[in-house]
Amino acid sequence: MLQNHSVGVSSVREHNQLAILETIYNKGSISRAMLAKELHISKPAVADNLEYLIAAGLVIEAGEGESAESGGRKPRMLRFDGSGRYVISIDLNFSRPLFVLGNLNNEIVSEFEVSVNESADMKAYLSIIKKGIQILMASRGLEDENLVCIAISSPGIFDSEGNLRDRNPSYRGIPWANIDIRPYLSENFDVPVIVRNDIHAATIGEWAQGNSTEDMIFLGCGLGVGAGIVLDGELLEGKNFSAGQLYNYTDFAGFKAGMSLEDRICMNALLQKSEAALSNGSAKYLKASGDNGLCFQDIVYAYEKGDPIVLDMIYEIGLELAVVVSNMMNFLSIRNLVIGGEYAVFGDCLLNAFDDFFSCQTASKPQLGVSLNGRYSGIYGLMYLARNNYFRVVCKRPVLSKAEV
Repeated sequence: MLQNHSVGVSSVREHNQLAILETIYNKGSISRAMLAKELHISKPAVADNLEYLIAAGLVIEAGEGESAESGGRKPRMLRFDGSGRYVISIDLNFSRPLFVLGNLNNEIVSEFEVSVNESADMKAYLSIIKKGIQILMASRGLEDENLVCIAISSPGIFDSEGNLRDRNPSYRGIPWANIDIRPYLSENFDVPVIVRNDIHAATIGEWAQGNSTEDMIFLGCGLGVGAGIVLDGELLEGKNFSAGQLYNYTDFAGFKAGMSLEDRICMNALLQKSEAALSNGSAKYLKASGDNGLCFQDIVYAYEKGDPIVLDMIYEIGLELAVVVSNMMNFLSIRNLVIGGEYAVFGDCLLNAFDDFFSCQTASKPQLGVSLNGRYSGIYGLMYLARNNYFRVVCKRPVLSKAEV
């Protein structure tokens, strides 16, 4: 019985410490009394748990707050301090992967993009990731002990341990999902490694950075197409971690043509249609900026110039996506949609297509928007996951005794 009681006390302590730490982080600044009131924890319990978090360097006292209306001493305010602990986040979703060094205050410290040759072998891909991490660490003179996590988002379906469960066999970008990333990094860096699906990471980032509604669909489109689903404030991953995957989605018209949604609307199809428009001279502003034909940035340039042919192509893509999303939103009873991925640069035109489509529907029009964070959605999602993981690790450590403090 004593052993069971001890486990129970330890579990309560971990729960309270985690709740206190997350509340201080989310509030920015809060007093001990307000912590006790908000979390329904006694003041002595708050003080006891804070002792460990302050000793661990995660919580600091940050001056005095305002006195209560009835007067009395000004409360000592508490603030989260994550400036000395770092997270490396790598988003492999885009055609130019993004490497970011951030701290636990959710601040980006260093970053760079890399251009990757698609003909490189798997060994070269792993080397790019490893060297990218080393460059970020060297930029601030960091060692492994300064990192709390390396977090990576990649195309592919990954379980909660970061193991690849499935992938899109027709994905046309760099085949990151073919690489067993987590074991490789764990062998080379003595820090926890998180690997998540790119769309799921972007969904978490968009939700955490300002679209924190209870229900939301994040639609990512570019090299591939996928959706992240937030229900009741939680990311829906499904039993097989594949919720929201759309790469093999089809409808009757697509079925007859032998084409999936991705075949019709993603970057490879858009480039092919744009090449045809360039060849027949129907496009006004489309032109290849390099020697290897059109690239995605050439299409973006023509779009920003208002090229009618390009606008029509993007509008048609918007209508295709609207049909899919409308069915998802009706089925799941979700009324908030955020468009992200590389196609977010076409946000205005895509939203026009969505508006036109939903104006013809009998159901009420959903709340539509474009990603707040652009290509950083996945990065912020990874930072969120890494921070939460670190908080849980910290709060499972034995509480320091007064002698150790």
